[in-house]
Amino acid sequence: MRGIMALLCCFHTQLIKIGNCFINLKRDATDVIEIPAEMLNAEILHAIIEEFILREGTDYGSHEVSLDSKIAQVQRQLARGEVVITFDPATENCNLLTRHQLQKYQAQQQQDLSEQQ
Repeated sequence: MRGIMALLCCFHTQLIKIGNCFINLKRDATDVIEIPAEMLNAEILHAIIEEFILREGTDYGSHEVSLDSKIAQVQRQLARGEVVITFDPATENCNLLTRHQLQKYQAQQQQDLSEQQ
């Protein structure tokens, strides 16, 4: 997992190309960066999802759900755009958020920035 964090930590200082678009990922240290899942190789993506699931320890009710099933569920949510991978350069941590959670966080950051000016 340490190698994954080092790789993702590099994202906030690089210009990357996705399709025909270049994206400057250099951000303020307080900005959370959305990492497109399709930018990550399968091994890294799997490790991020697995780490999140194991960290969260989600309870799925009266019957057990295998780790593989949970990973597949998160992969489908990522593919549909319901869940996004984020990286926080300040803490050097990855997280999975719903699209709504990310939008709410970004709106709060904008509001906080406006109030500081």
